[in-house]
Amino acid sequence: GDLERRSVPVLMHVKALPVEHKPTGPAAVGNFEIKASLDRALVAAGDAVTLTPSVRGDGNLRAVKLDDPQVKGLQILQPEVRDLTESPGDRVQSTRSFAWLIVPQAPGTYQLPALTLDTFDPVHATYKRINSERLTLTAAGAAPAGVATNRGAGEGSNDAADSGDKPEPWPPLRAQIGRAHV
Repeated sequence: GDLERRSVPVLMHVKALPVEHKPTGPAAVGNFEIKASLDRALVAAGDAVTLTPSVRGDGNLRAVKLDDPQVKGLQILQPEVRDLTESPGDRVQSTRSFAWLIVPQAPGTYQLPALTLDTFDPVHATYKRINSERLTLTAAGAAPAGVATNRGAGEGSNDAADSGDKPEPWPPLRAQIGRAHV
């Protein structure tokens, strides 16, 4: 037959977040910091670089989402997200890492804006906005000396590089992105 089990009821008191100074979007509950880094600060135009911000702290990060950076001249692909939870001693530390593949469409220097996260500190009952560092990405010419470049093509156009019959200095973009996700 069926087995029925009963346990002692658990009473939970859940407090709503205060309305005063509450941000318009969601707020992560806990005490956190954001750090961001690029795997390379100098790349060739058309080559992929990885932006990796991580949010670390003593709260639940599973609902945390960072907005995709928007920078003119950079193709920014959907991020991969990884979670890590550790419990040194009796404290729980969580880290949520994001990895965006970024492809500069043309040579130049690009300023990546600070990534921001609204948080609520339950100990001090205050809202706070935390920010990562601002990073700079420099894209050099797409091809080394002796190989035809597509300088004549309009900004953002990358199909001119595929039209010549000279060997390409790098594999096609799709192949690079595929390898980076593996």
